[in-house]
Amino acid sequence: MGAAEQILQDLLALVEGDEYQSKIEAFCRANCDMFCRQPGQEGTTNLAIKCEQSHEEHELYAQYTAMIEESLEAFLKERNITQEELFTLLLKEGAYDKSDIQGSRLRALVASFEYGDFLALMLSYSDEQYDNDDDDSEGEGGGGGARG
Repeated sequence: MGAAEQILQDLLALVEGDEYQSKIEAFCRANCDMFCRQPGQEGTTNLAIKCEQSHEEHELYAQYTAMIEESLEAFLKERNITQEELFTLLLKEGAYDKSDIQGSRLRALVASFEYGDFLALMLSYSDEQYDNDDDDSEGEGGGGGARG
């Protein structure tokens, strides 16, 4: 295995690892209540519904990207390469174009620095929490109401 392939495998091990995934999940679960679709928009995948972000949402996005960058910077420092060198290597290896799960994970890593992708992630956690809340409240004579 060449150096480029090893770096790619190490990067995948990082983003697929329990520690990395647990950090992301804990952050999303702790903060997803700040993000919800407007009443009547549950289940929609059209993220254009949320044109403006609040100051609180922007701060959470900044915290999220800082968390990702911290993990990535530690990875790069261990291998003595720059972020630019890593992305050049990934492009050269065609890592983003792979149709397998590895390509998907790498695209997700890069996309995590775009607000729309962050919003989609937070909305998915918010929807999941909302669905669980509905399931819990159905036995108490409720559920299914609009949220906002």
